[in-house]
Amino acid sequence: MPRFFLNLHSDVDTALDTEGAMFDSSDDMKAAALGGAREIIAADAMSGVVDLSPRIEVQDEAGTVVHVLYFAQAIAFLSTGSRAA
Repeated sequence: MPRFFLNLHSDVDTALDTEGAMFDSSDDMKAAALGGAREIIAADAMSGVVDLSPRIEVQDEAGTVVHVLYFAQAIAFLSTGSRAA
């Protein structure tokens, strides 16, 4: 089972995944990246400010980037009209 590293990159910082995780398939790896991005976005939403510019770059054990997920791709915004917060 291959090990992948989900590294978080933003405009100001990088958080490297030093442990990595093993996934049965590339679909499982992509789902983990998506879930991680959504967890961060949800936590940011609680503060009232969401930054959609970060990305998760997934590297294989050789250091090759095999998947990139931008936070803006992780969620969709729906609106039925303008409402004050």
